[in-house]
Amino acid sequence: MSVETQYYPDGDNEKRKRMSTGLQVNCPHSLRLAIQSAYEFGYHFVVTQITHPNYARELLKSKPPPAIGRTDRILQSVEWGRYIVGNKTCKLMWPVLTDKFQPN
Repeated sequence: MSVETQYYPDGDNEKRKRMSTGLQVNCPHSLRLAIQSAYEFGYHFVVTQITHPNYARELLKSKPPPAIGRTDRILQSVEWGRYIVGNKTCKLMWPVLTDKFQPN
């Protein structure tokens, strides 16, 4: 949730809370169509993978490729906006958390 300050012409400024809602889409066939559909249904952003799993890699080469390359991204750098959302996909990413603090 974000807090935005609204400025009104009469000088009565107030802070309003605004909640943005998102839609999680796993491996959309077309990212542009997923974003357009989410917008038409009233969502503010889409949560999906930053890379597409169809871009398979040859891991048995003498020099393995990097984990994520520029060609794997489904959005070009110029297409990134301010509504990029991260999604924790692996418990190993947060090793300092104990079991009692991890969400169910």
